[in-house]
Amino acid sequence: MSSLVLSVIGGVLTIAGYPQLGLPILFGGILSIANGEHNVCSLGDKELLIIKQHQNDIVTAARRHGIDPALFAAIISRESNGGLSLDKNGYGDKGKAFGVAQIDQRYHKPLGKESRDPWSPAHLDQACSILQSNKEQVRKKHPSWTEAQVERGAVAAYNFGVKNVLTVEGIDRGTTGDNYSEDVLKRRQIFRSEGFI
Repeated sequence: MSSLVLSVIGGVLTIAGYPQLGLPILFGGILSIANGEHNVCSLGDKELLIIKQHQNDIVTAARRHGIDPALFAAIISRESNGGLSLDKNGYGDKGKAFGVAQIDQRYHKPLGKESRDPWSPAHLDQACSILQSNKEQVRKKHPSWTEAQVERGAVAAYNFGVKNVLTVEGIDRGTTGDNYSEDVLKRRQIFRSEGFI
């Protein structure tokens, strides 16, 4: 399988050897091409700017729980578009979940909602705690899985519960869009490139 060299120069994506195919890039994004198929994961400029404004709080909460900060930022991106999809009280998912990391109040008591601050340190800490707990439960449930598979299972579980993490091959089957962990891992690449480490 051959590789393509992609670069962004002056806001234009170019493919080495094919400069006439330059595409304007107006957002932070990842383009992957494998076996002739392409997949783009993108973030709006406003979303990326908002999440970067909270980078210190994201990194602090993630590190406290042994979570990759870029992964946690990617979950925030997927869950609430950096808060852009929340109502004025910090709720999303038709009022079922609170905060930028969308803690579902049907299963948890969301912290930070009293202050109506969807970015509160209590909220971010709780979300990281849930993700870390998912990781431990998936590791126990699937002891033969690699650390990367356990991490991906924990991300999928963040969306649809540990009980639904059954196989590596079908890890996202039943998640929102049937691609939750795959999408979060692509978004993580964006946040790593933005210094969330």
